[in-house]
Amino acid sequence: MFDSPAQSREAGVAVVYQDLSLVESLSVGANLMLGREPRTRLRFVKNRQLMATVSAFLTSHDIPLDPRTPVGALPFAYRQMTEICKALMGDVRVLILDEPTSALSGGEKQILFDAISHGHGARRRRDLRHTSAE
Repeated sequence: MFDSPAQSREAGVAVVYQDLSLVESLSVGANLMLGREPRTRLRFVKNRQLMATVSAFLTSHDIPLDPRTPVGALPFAYRQMTEICKALMGDVRVLILDEPTSALSGGEKQILFDAISHGHGARRRRDLRHTSAE
């Protein structure tokens, strides 16, 4: 059992809920790294390194998001995609998804499933779905 989301992340467990936990006034990149920002020894955020890390992640997973775009400017489906990418960032061993694709089109769903598979390699995967279409 974990006492906080930070403890579960440290243990490699990430959860994506139906309700988004994004900060609309921040960029995609800032949201993906929120709470895990690279910092200088004086605790300033290293913005270039943050954006480079996020850009490399998005590119390597073929996710069609620009890390500089404010989340509030994205359509809902892309906000949900951002939320799922946030969970995939880092060393995730267990990924729990609560209806993460409800607002996504077929092509967007495939992008996410490919990203999840790519991020987890050959690890065991169990999909639990309770929507009529899936």
